[in-house]
Amino acid sequence: MDLIGTLTGIVGFLLNIVVGTLVSAGVLFLVSRVIRGVEIEGWGAAIVSAVVLALGNKLVWTFFAPILLPLTMLTLGLVVFVINALMLKMTAAVVRGFEVRNFGAALAAALAMFVIHMVVGLLFGV
Repeated sequence: MDLIGTLTGIVGFLLNIVVGTLVSAGVLFLVSRVIRGVEIEGWGAAIVSAVVLALGNKLVWTFFAPILLPLTMLTLGLVVFVINALMLKMTAAVVRGFEVRNFGAALAAALAMFVIHMVVGLLFGV
């Protein structure tokens, strides 16, 4: 592979990360406006929250997939929403400017984020 092809691949990869982060930040920001009990104090907090949430989810699913996969199958996928709600609570605990008041709000936010991400993905291929 030539240098131009390699650089194009790297730039495309980084662009996907940036676009994905901005989409996730936008979804978090939108969810904070719709779900009572979820608050974000601006775009900076939304972007940092999106990054922390993505890293946390990557770690959880990388290390705990062997345990979580059977549980996910037994609950027909519903445990994923619970895990995502817990990840939202943990993200809010470490990111200044992002607050999730209770588990019910976190669960509603996890469900709303799933739906919004699905719609955005279908509309824009993101």
